[in-house]
Amino acid sequence: QFAKMEGLVYDLPPAQIIPPKQINVKDVILGLDFGFNNPAAGVVLKIDNDNNYFLTNEYYRAARVQDEIEDDLRSLRAESSFREVYPDPAEPNRIENMKRHGFYVRTVDKTVILGIDRVRELIRKRQLFVFNTCKNTLDEFNSYRYDPNRPKEEPIKENDHLMDALRYAVYNHNQKSFAMPKPTTGLVRPFPGIAA
Repeated sequence: QFAKMEGLVYDLPPAQIIPPKQINVKDVILGLDFGFNNPAAGVVLKIDNDNNYFLTNEYYRAARVQDEIEDDLRSLRAESSFREVYPDPAEPNRIENMKRHGFYVRTVDKTVILGIDRVRELIRKRQLFVFNTCKNTLDEFNSYRYDPNRPKEEPIKENDHLMDALRYAVYNHNQKSFAMPKPTTGLVRPFPGIAA
């Protein structure tokens, strides 16, 4: 059992911590928080046709340079089949490196409060489930908290790398939607025989 602290950002019910199971997926994504002294952290999310998110795998390793992280992620991709990566946008050089090495990297909005609200919404709607094998993730769920002296502000920045990775993925995944192109004017020719 995992010990919980007071002032937690998320209240993940025990019923949403589940043993690994087979999932019919429509999409598999990875949220990624870069690190070196602090661990590089990633979460694999499998999304089913009912838009339930299953956190099935985690990546959590410190003292890894970029090439080693990418090698680790290739192994994780072979195991979990994630397609898109939602990384911390504060590391543009690492992002560019990943793009050049065959990862499909998406643009990420790092807004903390809106991202937290999105994760909370999924928890509240019983659409976020975490495999009980993701021990580091569950530890962070149970320690990711607000400063008791400033409870309405952003959470305390410690032991939050997997929570950041989760937020990047779930907040930005549905926002990646393909925006309609802006209408063009003056480029369309009238169909012959119809007055313009």
